[in-house]
Amino acid sequence: MSDPVVSRVLAETLRLQRWAGGDSVDAARVFGLTHGVESVIRQERESPGISEETQEKVEDILEDIEAGQQSVVGRELKHRLLRDKLDEPTVATVVHLCQLQSRFLDAAKRLAERGSHLFGVIGQQQLPEREWLGAQYYVELVDCSEGDETPMHAVMVPALPRVGERVVPQAGTVMEVVGVEHRAASQEHLTPRLVPHVLLVPAEGLADD
Repeated sequence: MSDPVVSRVLAETLRLQRWAGGDSVDAARVFGLTHGVESVIRQERESPGISEETQEKVEDILEDIEAGQQSVVGRELKHRLLRDKLDEPTVATVVHLCQLQSRFLDAAKRLAERGSHLFGVIGQQQLPEREWLGAQYYVELVDCSEGDETPMHAVMVPALPRVGERVVPQAGTVMEVVGVEHRAASQEHLTPRLVPHVLLVPAEGLADD
């Protein structure tokens, strides 16, 4: 990856990934690639990755699991991994790729339910699909309908609501935004931050005025 253009393109891709809340991306890695720092580029080029041969070995195991020829419990599975020179994190990565491709779903389920503790993460919703909606912002909803402010919920939103927009809950009263305030909040040992507070009143209440 000696081409500086390729380096910058990868940096921008990682920057978007970092913004979208996907895999954790080191800011130093993005900065180094953006500015063509040779040591960072070399580390990127030398990253081992997962070879096709390794992927095929994992998929052979998955085929055997679905065919009932490979146990997912205890020493038998560990012996197979040792024999094929596979480690559990690599296997979990390939299995998750297969899940995204809708392949070997039954084998993945068996590993998640009865395999080693590490394979338990296979059954969980994982990145990158968990954050397809992009960046999410923390806001606090405040009910102002009684003249006083009553905290409702803290939620994550893709964009700050604007005055006049409506908030429709899964159950309960439809609320309308009457204001947005950014209030300083601090926790011990943390830098104070501005937290958006969305001020709401029942939507039907506005219609009666």
